[in-house]
Amino acid sequence: MKSGTTEKVKFKRLKRALDLPMWQAAGLLESLWSVASQNTPDGAIGRLSNEDIAAAIEWSGDADALVQALVDSGWIDRDDVFRLIVHDWSEHCSNYLRGNFAKHGKHFADLVAKQRLCEVAKQHQNGTPTPADPSFEAATKPYHTIPNQATPTTPPSGECQAGGGGDEDFDSLFEQARPVMKRLRDIIEPDESRKLRKGDREWVVKVGLLSCRHGPTWIEPAFEAAKSARNISNPRGFLGHILNQECERKGTTLNRELASVTIPVPMK
Repeated sequence: MKSGTTEKVKFKRLKRALDLPMWQAAGLLESLWSVASQNTPDGAIGRLSNEDIAAAIEWSGDADALVQALVDSGWIDRDDVFRLIVHDWSEHCSNYLRGNFAKHGKHFADLVAKQRLCEVAKQHQNGTPTPADPSFEAATKPYHTIPNQATPTTPPSGECQAGGGGDEDFDSLFEQARPVMKRLRDIIEPDESRKLRKGDREWVVKVGLLSCRHGPTWIEPAFEAAKSARNISNPRGFLGHILNQECERKGTTLNRELASVTIPVPMK
């Protein structure tokens, strides 16, 4: 930890929000940075769930409250593509990590996010951005078109419901979801000569079926975000975070939705 950090206002805000003495707040931040360095070296700590972040730093309190306190006090930034980014990670990470990224041409998430925002601002000044532009969508429109609801919405007439009754229903839904599955598969494993792992195949099928339940406004933000992102190290986790955000706006979670989908034939 840099000298003077404990005297910063943002540090004191974190102490106050979590009701911690100085030494515990300092230890919490050091633990957070250690977790990021070991698990998400680009600083995109949002690839971990809030529960995983809390578990990794051995936080015994509420995981969501912890993350919210870190966001509110400025130690973590929210992002529509990466979900959560360690604030100014490219400046504060270890010299070894910075050198490793430079050597291998890797990019830190905070720099990617800043570049995206700068490009959008430049486009806006020139009067050129359009809603069809993926970078414009990802950086300026955080997909607030879906209302936050206390219970999952009932699919509109004409949309399918995943996990329906009988093999015939499943076959019909599978065919409807096939184009979405193909797009998901191409993001997770662009090399068509390689097979997806069993867990990834099941995930692709279930998400494809869920796209029938929730409609294109649920799945398209993930595809648009994937278009604008570069060097995604964990494509499935990346897509999952975007989809979970959409689920949360419906009053549910992606894990809960995935658990509601039944595949009648086990995937091999």
